[in-house]
Amino acid sequence: MSAVAVTGEGSAERHEVIALAHELGRRELLPRALELDERNPEALDAAWRQVAEVGFDRALLPVADGGVGLDAGSLVLCLEEIAAGEAGVALLVLLSNAALAALPPEQLAATEESERWALVQAPPEGLATPAGVGPSANGGDRPALSGFLSPALGALGANGIVIAGLSSGSGVVALGATTSGLQIEPCEPLLGLRSAAPARVSLTDVAIEQPPHGGDGRAAGEASLALLRAGSAAIARGVARRAQEMALEYAENRIQGGVPIIQHDAVREMLAGMSVRQAAAPPSLGAEIDGNAVLATRLAATEAALATATDAVQVFGGTGYMHETGIEKLMRDAKSLQLWPEPSRIGYERIAETLGG
Repeated sequence: MSAVAVTGEGSAERHEVIALAHELGRRELLPRALELDERNPEALDAAWRQVAEVGFDRALLPVADGGVGLDAGSLVLCLEEIAAGEAGVALLVLLSNAALAALPPEQLAATEESERWALVQAPPEGLATPAGVGPSANGGDRPALSGFLSPALGALGANGIVIAGLSSGSGVVALGATTSGLQIEPCEPLLGLRSAAPARVSLTDVAIEQPPHGGDGRAAGEASLALLRAGSAAIARGVARRAQEMALEYAENRIQGGVPIIQHDAVREMLAGMSVRQAAAPPSLGAEIDGNAVLATRLAATEAALATATDAVQVFGGTGYMHETGIEKLMRDAKSLQLWPEPSRIGYERIAETLGG
């Protein structure tokens, strides 16, 4: 993929890159979806090579930094196309771009194009930790992090991680995978998004260059969180689209009572509901970011994805619960997206805080 800077919503370059994402999702990732769900190492390596070959792993970086020069809004649209092939890989693409975009310039300049970084979102209450942020035992006055994050999506196999959202979104901390005191270990398979390389991240007196609080750190944390939420919404839309397509194809070909089941009223109503949910506007990231609007878009998109995937399982009947169909995988992926980058319940609480009364 040639490096392009996409600046306009209707530009030819934007349409070109979205079409490329569509091809990546459908031709390269979808045929491997079940293998990726089983965390097959060969399938994971092959999928990421395809991602890197077309530049989506570093899409947000300027061309001068070895990237493609996409704007955040274009990347979000591409994520929907990639997720229609495999949602976990789309999430890896999002996490890689979010991490590289958050790296300090000097650290970004030192990264190789073959390296994969991941942005890890700390929970609202901070690190699950006995110590938290404090003075470093080995670094004098430099602050240090201790504790753990589990599961951290995208971390396994990454060359480095960026921890964002420390202390309610007040900053980001970048750590190389070989940083002293940092351990990244595989987790047991999760409910969904299994190809997104989940790991347990443990930190023991990890000295950091600057405190993860205040000033530019807060702005960086909020920008990273907005990108993660918009990306989560886009990935959910991709999952819903794929579930709708599979349900429609099955309904047109499954004969029951002498006719295709798409002619049954109950099935037609479920398929119509899927179309209505898919008609919602995709997430948007403009120059001015409205955090609550992005959060609301994520909540709506993930709810729609789960409802669509659930209906798709019902259209398939008993076979919908079989792993081989791929429908139950989509339902698990959709449910997992309701928990990331924060549980939906917390999202609703944050929006409720803005209401009067």
